[in-house]
Amino acid sequence: MLVEGAATLTDVWGEGDVVWWSELRPEEGGRTQIVRRDADGSLTDLLPESFNARTRVHEYGGGAWWAANSVVYFANWSDQRLYRVAKGGEPEAITPEPPNASGWRYADGRVTPDGESIVCVREDHTGEGEAVNEIVSIPVNGSKAPKVLVTGRDFFAAPRPSPDGKQLAWIAWDHPNMPWDDTELWVAHMHAAGGTASIDRARRVAGGTDESVMQPRWSRHGTLHVISDRTDMWNVYRVDGVDTLAPMLETDGEVGGPAWIFGLSAYGFTRPDGDLVASWSDGRNAVVGVVSHDDGGQRTYALPLKSLSFVRTNGDTAVAIAGMGTREPEVVQIGFGTSDPVIEVLRSARSLDLAAGDIAQAQAISFPSRDGRTAHALFYAPANSSITGPPDELPPLVVMSHGGPTSAARSSFDLKNQYWTSRGFAVVDVNYGGSTGHGRAYRNLLRGNWGIVDVEDCCAAAEYLASEGLVDA
Repeated sequence: MLVEGAATLTDVWGEGDVVWWSELRPEEGGRTQIVRRDADGSLTDLLPESFNARTRVHEYGGGAWWAANSVVYFANWSDQRLYRVAKGGEPEAITPEPPNASGWRYADGRVTPDGESIVCVREDHTGEGEAVNEIVSIPVNGSKAPKVLVTGRDFFAAPRPSPDGKQLAWIAWDHPNMPWDDTELWVAHMHAAGGTASIDRARRVAGGTDESVMQPRWSRHGTLHVISDRTDMWNVYRVDGVDTLAPMLETDGEVGGPAWIFGLSAYGFTRPDGDLVASWSDGRNAVVGVVSHDDGGQRTYALPLKSLSFVRTNGDTAVAIAGMGTREPEVVQIGFGTSDPVIEVLRSARSLDLAAGDIAQAQAISFPSRDGRTAHALFYAPANSSITGPPDELPPLVVMSHGGPTSAARSSFDLKNQYWTSRGFAVVDVNYGGSTGHGRAYRNLLRGNWGIVDVEDCCAAAEYLASEGLVDA
């Protein structure tokens, strides 16, 4: 069961009655397929066998495809060119062949409101030395060569046109920073006509030293928003002026996570109301907050899901990839009203044929560690409906240390943990200092202390569980 592998869900997108998602499929050589779901529930694989929706920009990838007006645009792995494909059609290249293999790479695009051009990140590997990152404009039909809009910084992400097409927002940063360190939000006036965009009067509006900003979004009324960690925890803010940000959500969790890849999305705006919808974790389950555009009032819902990722609003609903407690991730659609949200599963997980008593559920714990700090982890007690441990014995413990820094252990169902718990081991998956989800100060604990703070917190987790009588000391 462990090695046969399920398709990994990598993104989701909604437009009216149509929802798309992408699946990394082990049985197809690990390629990423884009699946279209129509209103009647029918599913269509969009990409022929020779295509693979995956980008090499920043090497971590993400943001390899997006949709607009029932057309999907995607970066193809083998040549890194941009293609467009509609249901029932064949992929058509819309960017030129580079002078060297994969010399121009594309990611994280959006179609301008007039439907005639794309703005996206391009990474240029055609010259000497380090690759050059730029934001470019490309006609949706490929009739003209890409035009450079923004350059001169080491990295760019998230070029986002305003709803009226008159402004463009983006994120920029430079070496030696990572996108969770010091990043900047920029805005410029944009002019789009004839399949080509241009910009002027570019200005920085937020971010800089000791502030990570990400995921710029325009409300349907044309107001710019961004996620920032300026008050320690990443939260959604309204941009009211240069370095003037107004918090939008009341939450003690973190909205969003480290931008390891392009295209991450933790919030959006409904239509036609323009309400803000955002997701975070309370340590146990996914939480959704809905902020009314009319009066700023907030409704908060704890969902029967462990996590939500790639949250994208679609009309008065949202689509997302949901992490579950007892099965693998699923594509869901969430409807919002005055009562509890309605969750519809659009793409089910594979059947694992596991009884409820064979599945260990995560328990969030916090515990004392070195130098008076508090660390965090997820604890899984052994679970096997067929076998009970000896009454005078405590279970052995496996301590998991996730790949970091800035990653995090999640409470969603994970077969690697269930392998151990079904065999009588307890598991603790440690969110040591340096992990995401507990604010900037906690995330920075690992700076200069790699192999120290993380190991101390892992040892402290084991000692705490033993002292509580939950595992064999």
